[in-house]
Amino acid sequence: MFKKICIIIPVLVFMVSCGKSVIPEMQEFINAFEDSAKLESVVQKYAEPDVMPKEIKLCDLEKPLVTDTEKKDGRIYYTLESRVKECERSESAKGTTRVFSMGWEEGRIVDFKWMGPKSGKVEY
Repeated sequence: MFKKICIIIPVLVFMVSCGKSVIPEMQEFINAFEDSAKLESVVQKYAEPDVMPKEIKLCDLEKPLVTDTEKKDGRIYYTLESRVKECERSESAKGTTRVFSMGWEEGRIVDFKWMGPKSGKVEY
């Protein structure tokens, strides 16, 4: 029984991780997310002009989690969730989860949409 569990668990982990795979450029964005200087560099490198909102830097957000991936009209859209670690502009935002969507085409960020806080309540 123990041997079966030892085999099944890694297989399940692999299957789950494969379902949330992202393009390398998106992984670079995720890896840079908690460091504002690195994030700015990645945004400059991959984002089309005026696509990324300034609000992405209003609060300190934790590394985002990809919750959905969709291919549409030649683009890959990722839905992400990220918790607010700190927010000088709004104490009530701390601990809430932000949801947003990013569209990629040919290795470039071509679309970004805030989908609001997960709770539905806007704190700032």
